[in-house]
Amino acid sequence: MFARPTFEELVAYAAGKTTPQDAARIEQQFAKHAADAQTVKCLRAVLAAGRAGALADPPEATLAAARALYAERRVAKASPSVWAELLETARRMIAELVFDSRPQAALAGIRGAGGAYQLAYRCELAEIDVEIEKAAAGASWRLMGQISPTGSAQPRCVMLVERGGSIPLTSVDPDEHGVFSLEAAQGAFDLLVILDNSVLVVPGIDMQ
Repeated sequence: MFARPTFEELVAYAAGKTTPQDAARIEQQFAKHAADAQTVKCLRAVLAAGRAGALADPPEATLAAARALYAERRVAKASPSVWAELLETARRMIAELVFDSRPQAALAGIRGAGGAYQLAYRCELAEIDVEIEKAAAGASWRLMGQISPTGSAQPRCVMLVERGGSIPLTSVDPDEHGVFSLEAAQGAFDLLVILDNSVLVVPGIDMQ
């Protein structure tokens, strides 16, 4: 029985850098692990955006800030050439937090039911509205959001990663209206939103 592919193997597979035998082994596991197939889809979207050759060069300050979110210690296990392609080919933007309901609730002496709160982010590519709440049962949290592009680029995938990390913990395709929903255990996270030719980093997602 084959073991479940590691994330590093999924990265290599998405980039077409596995042997035919390894590729076949990985594909056999998709029936058991649908999340792995989704991760590959997201990784390929990033690579395809960069290979399309239609990307404008983002400001160096934006690139530097985005790279800082991807600590090198998090990607050391992956093939350097694969990670270089993933991290450098797609245009990257960092969304700015423009609204956080928690300070307003604290000033009013209100505590949201179940610790729920709302966040709003904005950048030149899109506006992102997020609501975070404790799940009804268990220790997990639920994140619901909507991506509203400001241009023609459409959201293709949303990934949840550890804060400052780059390995997707879970991912989902938004619907035709840009609506998405994710669940995760307690922790501090960032969201990565893949649009047609860009990766949008949404920092500061707290589920605790």
